[in-house]
Amino acid sequence: MEHKWKMSWTKEQARSLALRYGLALVSVGAALGVSLAFTHFNLPQPFGAFALSAIAITFWYAGTAPGIFAAVLSSIVRDYLFESDTSAESRILFDLAFLVFAFLMTRVARVRNQLELRVAERTAELTGRLRSQHTNRAKVSWSQSHLNRVTWRRRIPNSSKAELRYAMLSGPQPRLTSRA
Repeated sequence: MEHKWKMSWTKEQARSLALRYGLALVSVGAALGVSLAFTHFNLPQPFGAFALSAIAITFWYAGTAPGIFAAVLSSIVRDYLFESDTSAESRILFDLAFLVFAFLMTRVARVRNQLELRVAERTAELTGRLRSQHTNRAKVSWSQSHLNRVTWRRRIPNSSKAELRYAMLSGPQPRLTSRA
């Protein structure tokens, strides 16, 4: 059986995907490492806070899917390494906290992406306006220099220069003729 389509992965896409999910693994691993260091020195164990930080970092820099992966991974690490002897209700509530936080971070990431899109659109619009202003200034500059050459050659009085400048900048004017 031959497939009609094939997935075309480029090296950049595969590398981007590996980096995004790698950030999830590294951030949760760093949270685990710091929490284990805290338990080694008999300090209060804040894996939940470190895990939430890892989830937030992953959502912010890697995107939604790696962020959800970091939330699930943090939940698994917490359930099996740190609080394996707690009740099922406690685990479910803490996992629910991870889930709610992941949902909130999904919303934050979506709003950030929408804002970035609006900023990009506005930047493109302002760039277009700036280019048109430069074009208009170039036209005015050319018209002014042309006007100076014409008036210098013909020695037109200053009052007529203003009329000529207006005529050059505004373009051809319609002639009004009266019916006699």
